[in-house]
Amino acid sequence: MTEPIRLEESPSPLPHIGFSAFFGMEASLDSMLEKPQKLESMVPPACVPNPLEDSTDLEKICSATLADVIEQEKQLIRFSDDLDYIGLNIGIALSYIQDILPKTVRIFYVGFSGTKGSGKSTATSFCSRVCNEGVKLEGVSYPAVADACRHKKTLCLDEFDAQSEKCPELETIVRQGIDLDAHVCKMALDGKGNWHRDDIPCGGMKFLNWRGNIDDALLQRILVIKMAAGASTRMIINNEAPERFTGPIQCWFAAHAARAKDVWSPDRVRDLVEDRDHFLEKRLDSLIGTVPRQIQKGFWMLVICDIFGWSLDATIKHLIEKQPEDNAFEDYRELVAEIYAQKKELKKDDGGVVMELVDFKKDMAQRVKDKGLYPLRHKGALSWTGLRQECGWVDGLNERKDWKSGKKVLIFDDHVLKAIGVDTAGQQVLDQSGG
Repeated sequence: MTEPIRLEESPSPLPHIGFSAFFGMEASLDSMLEKPQKLESMVPPACVPNPLEDSTDLEKICSATLADVIEQEKQLIRFSDDLDYIGLNIGIALSYIQDILPKTVRIFYVGFSGTKGSGKSTATSFCSRVCNEGVKLEGVSYPAVADACRHKKTLCLDEFDAQSEKCPELETIVRQGIDLDAHVCKMALDGKGNWHRDDIPCGGMKFLNWRGNIDDALLQRILVIKMAAGASTRMIINNEAPERFTGPIQCWFAAHAARAKDVWSPDRVRDLVEDRDHFLEKRLDSLIGTVPRQIQKGFWMLVICDIFGWSLDATIKHLIEKQPEDNAFEDYRELVAEIYAQKKELKKDDGGVVMELVDFKKDMAQRVKDKGLYPLRHKGALSWTGLRQECGWVDGLNERKDWKSGKKVLIFDDHVLKAIGVDTAGQQVLDQSGG
């Protein structure tokens, strides 16, 4: 545990960290986005000088830039887009200043997606080490989650969807927790066998990852960061003893948050959030007017950057525009479309191509394995039932028993083809022409 930052020891003002500082050059973001950095540039060298290394020297820590912090983060975690490090750091910053935000507001979470082995758990562990009062929860139980919430910990949840199946209260806590003043109530037995009301404060920043898919409504509250598969040998070694990176980064955020709070009182933050002069509204309209479902995330990212003195509007625009608008079955639907493309000349009935369910599941399971996706299960968020519903199959209609063989079959009718992204109009033209 790092020693608490003593603000009075460092009178220098809060530095303004712009996007040009992130790249170490005088350049606009727009020009940089026209030439996105190559992924290879993210692979850390064997040794990168660490300006944050002496975590006891507050002045040295405060003189480091956001670019310095990101270079150290790249020694431990690897994202598919360099700008996602900015999004991560905005989320980490939020964990340090949420106590000065109006308690009635709704915030956002940061979540990590990717294939198996891409580093989602590593990224979640990293967040638990650098965010404010972070705690990583694995194999959770309700008492463990409730205790962490009571102590105002920042929850960092590994495999959230799988853990929610074992602990249903966890999903409720995460869903409700985007409201800073949220509480979850549950009746529980005390040591004497008497019932009492257990009132758990659950509002606040959270970091999480998931195996398969999560509800779309919750997904819209999460800044999704996609992991890049394939960690270097150096990264694997660094993660065996990450404290020399995470400790100074935590100190950096604590120091800058303390200085930000000197400038931004709760009343001043409330004035900013209420946006009576429409300053934030105008910036939002210019940044993400075409993505209305992402406005709330964009709003809070702007607020956090203003409090920390970061000029990153154009970066936020890029982050918001690439947020997923669909759920995690997308990769699986693409595989279903591949199966259809290869099997469309098979047996047909009046409704469309017919395929036995057993054969479909066998073919699908192999494709899922080959692509490195999580296997479909019999129940849970990422299940065979969920996939069939996602693709438009309805029991008794286009999913039924074949009257000749007695085996269950799936029918690729127009409804299913539309759900998996097949151009039904084009297909009808081909059928009519005999193609």
